[in-house]
Formats: sequence, structure tokens, C-alpha cells
Amino acid sequence: MEFAKADKLMIDDRFVMNVRLNSKKLPKDIDLKYLKSRADYDRVIDYLMLFMDYRKSVVDFVVFILFKCGFRPAEALSLNWKDVDFEHQEIYSHSRWDSVHHRVVAPKNDHYYKKLNQQNPSVRYVPFDLEVKQTLLKLKKQQEAVCKLLGVKNSNDFVFYQAGAKWNVPDESTVNKKVKKIIKELDIEPIITAYGARHTYGSVKVQEGVPLEVLARWFGHKDTSMLRSIYIHLLDETKNEWFEKEKTYGGQSGGQIEK
Repeated sequence: MEFAKADKLMIDDRFVMNVRLNSKKLPKDIDLKYLKSRADYDRVIDYLMLFMDYRKSVVDFVVFILFKCGFRPAEALSLNWKDVDFEHQEIYSHSRWDSVHHRVVAPKNDHYYKKLNQQNPSVRYVPFDLEVKQTLLKLKKQQEAVCKLLGVKNSNDFVFYQAGAKWNVPDESTVNKKVKKIIKELDIEPIITAYGARHTYGSVKVQEGVPLEVLARWFGHKDTSMLRSIYIHLLDETKNEWFEKEKTYGGQSGGQIEK
């Protein structure tokens, strides 16, 4: 089934890059919500880049990372600064935030893989681009300044530490509300959830040509079967696009036909 089932969450989602997907029939037991175009995705990122300010809230930064790196929300919330490798532009994901008990817990399905004595695919390195690097450096600088001003310490070194708040990091429900609020403000339909940001990121990467084998590792899946079931309709669209593009390529002869 899809990401939602793989992660044991009944969440609606969809994605993508200016490609309408309504022509493709989805499995009956799945009702996905998605950003319908790359333009909408870019609008969300532009909005966040404009309004992200730690002095007001850390939640916008969380939403940004979900859309830009495709983490499960609980994974993003549990990140520590030591997990962020600015030099190599990688984030090490190895835990989750339990929003019910407000604590860090083991990564998804960790007990299962320990029984099998196998590496948990949820424990992984996820790459990030220069825009993410600059944003995280901005967050770190603002966070340190605010903590110093308030006389508080980020003892657990959380990336998304909320200084002066009751809990160290926001709850997943708070992030969900923020995603919906942003989508509504931008007048984008349909409304998606925080988990929908993960699906949207995946669709963008598929559209950009990232191999499913690579994307599966970034997403913390053991293989590509889940991605194929989710993105089969987009993959079909992409195949057709490349089929038509190939006809326009000139090759070494510049497209000239010898007489």
C-alpha cells in the first residue's frame, strides 16, 4: 500500500510537478491528497522562506524541512544539531519524537529489525541542498540568540527546540495545523497534512528523475515496492514524457537526416 499504510498512518496525500493525475485510477482503498503542480510546491517553499523567523515560531522551519527533505514528521521533530552535517550536507535520521508522551523514541519498526538482526532502513542519511543548508544555519543562529536572551538552554540539542515553551519541540498536531494554515492562505487545493509534505517531496523527486532505488533509501524504505505502488501513475506519466522528448532530440548529427 502507500506511505500512509507503510507508516501505519491513515493519511490522504498526493503530489506533483504541473502534471494532472486525475486521469489515472488510484487503488480503491486509497484517497490521496497532493499538491497538484510544481508551481504550488514552489509557492509553499517561497512562503516559508519569506516568513520563517525563529523569534516568532520554530514550526515554519519544521514544515520547511518536511517539504524539502521528505522526513516523516516524527523523525524531523526528533533531530539534534549533531545529526546535521553542514559540510557534507547530510542529516542523520535515527529516532522519532513521541508527541503523546513528549519524548524521543526508537526509529520506526526498530524492534522488528532488531529481532531479524538487520539494519533498520529508517536509520539513514538524507541529503539536503544549499537552500536547506542556509535555512538551518539561520535557524541555529537565531535559536542560540533567543536562548541566550531568555536565559534558557537547549539541553538536548534539538534542531527544532522551542525556547520558553512547555515542551522541547512542537507536537505533530501543531505542525499539521500549520501546514493546513499555509495551504489555505495560499489558496491551494486540496488541503494536505504534514505527512502530505513527505508525499509531495517524493513526487517532486520522482518527477526530477531521482531513481526509485535512491529515493527509497532517502525515505527509509527497505525496497522500492512501496514507492512504486504510490507513484505508479506518476511514473507512467513520466515515461510518456520521456518517450515524446526522445523524438525531439537531435543526437550527434543535430537532428539532420542524410539524403
